[in-house]
Amino acid sequence: RSDLAVFRPETGTWYVKLSTNGTVNSRAHGTSLDVLTPGDYDGDGKTDHAVWENATGNWNILRSGTGALSGQQWGINGDIPAPSAYIP
Repeated sequence: RSDLAVFRPETGTWYVKLSTNGTVNSRAHGTSLDVLTPGDYDGDGKTDHAVWENATGNWNILRSGTGALSGQQWGINGDIPAPSAYIP
């Protein structure tokens, strides 16, 4: 089941309301200039919090399973991030 989530750019905080019990969790991750790019980046079947920094092309991914933060530079200023499972 999907959980409800919002991102508050003025504080860079994600709020997630769990579908299982209604608990609301919050986590600071991102800034008002970042583009939200949530997705399952580690293949565990759960959505990871992720943001793309438009100015630098950096992807910052907060792993749902481990809580580890990882980053990767991919793209340049002006690009539009389009995360998905692209299969040739």
